[in-house]
Formats: sequence, structure tokens, C-alpha cells
Amino acid sequence: MFFDLMPSEKLPTVSLDLRAYASREEDKGFQAKVFARQEGTVPRWKDVGTVASLNSELLSQAVAKQRPLIARWAYLVCNDFTTGNLLMQVDGPTIELSWATQPPKPGPFDALFGKEIKLELNEVPTGQPFDESMCCGFLGKPGREVKGGGALPRFERIEFPETSPEGSAFE
Repeated sequence: MFFDLMPSEKLPTVSLDLRAYASREEDKGFQAKVFARQEGTVPRWKDVGTVASLNSELLSQAVAKQRPLIARWAYLVCNDFTTGNLLMQVDGPTIELSWATQPPKPGPFDALFGKEIKLELNEVPTGQPFDESMCCGFLGKPGREVKGGGALPRFERIEFPETSPEGSAFE
């Protein structure tokens, strides 16, 4: 459903990724970055993917509707950089979710003086109501960073397991 709303984000079928230059005219929706954290394990918000909805006012509902999928994806994304071990606990506190749209980049003058881009996170409460019939989609980050050889990290591809973990963190 994500690519139906945002065809410009369709993953490449060849080795050259030209999505940055794709026309956004066919996009039917709005997208925002999704962030997750879990008390006691991942205290800072971590980028876990992108959500899309038909209307920018529906982004919180889109995250709420897809909470089970996003929380399980967040569990797979958040890892220890050095060891590669997953950090979130299946039977731990509920995984918290929020979203933020990309703010405009500062102009050259502002960038020269070090003006920072600040994301305004919109937390989505666990009981957030949503319309079951709404059209929305989620695209998770395809890989997680792990310590590689040399100065650069390497990326491990994330694959959704056939049997999803069950626990209090996903409620």
C-alpha cells in the first residue's frame, strides 16, 4: 500500500538507485519518518522507517493503524552497533512510536552559521483511534548498521520472520 501512495519511493530493480531524482507528481499521499523507543532498552528515538497516508492530518492514525507491524519492525531495527544484538525486549515495556515530517533545509546563510534542523516529533499514544478503512502504508528501514571492518559500518539486511515474536512490548 505504501508504494500505491508514494510511487516515487518504489525500490529500484537495478543496482542504480535514482529515487532522489524521481518525479513526485504521481504521489497521492504524504509521508513522514517513524521513530521508536522502549523504556529501559532504547531510550532515544530511533528512525525505523516511513509511513504514508492520503492526508497529512491522518499520519498519527496511519501509525496507530499499523502499530503491530511498526512495533515488530522497530524490534528488528534497534540493535547494538558493536555486537549486532537486538536491544528491545519482547516482554518489556510497550514500544513507543512517533512520527515527524522532514523540515525544510536551512538556507546557505543559515547553514553557514550552524542553524540546526530540528524534527518535531508527534508521539502516537497506544490507544490512538483510527479509521479501519483508511488508506495508509509503512516502509521499514531495509537494514541495520553493525560494526564492520575499518572505519565504515556495514549493513545487515532485515528480514521479517515468518513467526512474529509475541510479548507485552507489542501491545
